[in-house]
Amino acid sequence: MDIKKIGMVGAGSMGGMMSLLFAEYGVEINFFDPSEQNAKSLLKRAEEAKLSEKIKRQKDYESLCNSLGFPKVFVFSLPHGIVGDKTVESLKPYLKAGDVIVDGANEFYRSTERRQEVCRPLKVHYIGTGVSGGYQSARHGPSLSPSGDDEGLDLVMPFLQKIAAKDSQGRPCVAK
Repeated sequence: MDIKKIGMVGAGSMGGMMSLLFAEYGVEINFFDPSEQNAKSLLKRAEEAKLSEKIKRQKDYESLCNSLGFPKVFVFSLPHGIVGDKTVESLKPYLKAGDVIVDGANEFYRSTERRQEVCRPLKVHYIGTGVSGGYQSARHGPSLSPSGDDEGLDLVMPFLQKIAAKDSQGRPCVAK
């Protein structure tokens, strides 16, 4: 799947930097973050990087979902724990079979498995993803460790390989 739009949920240090990275690869980023400070910081950095046309703030989950195509692709960059659960629940009314959630929050595996079970009956792919290297790598290409169902992984792997850090031989630092 050629990912052209992403719904970024969370625009703090990691989510903001990933948004800029994705935009540099030509992806339209529509983001939602309830923190005014996070939102303003990302929009300022987007302007400084001349990426403002690629990064748009959405006011709520409904507008975020309406800004995306089909299938919708989300990337989460959220605090660990209940925030991810609440975010999945808030998105559920807008999710359709085939949508993909890539949780880039380095979440505890049991939380990922629980959310995968919530999404499975909806036929929504939930991909838990380790993102290594901190916000600096999130900006320039992190090492990634995605986990989820094979169909969902097959949908997002080309994108993850494109944005991942590369080793000395140019191979992406991402594997199933």
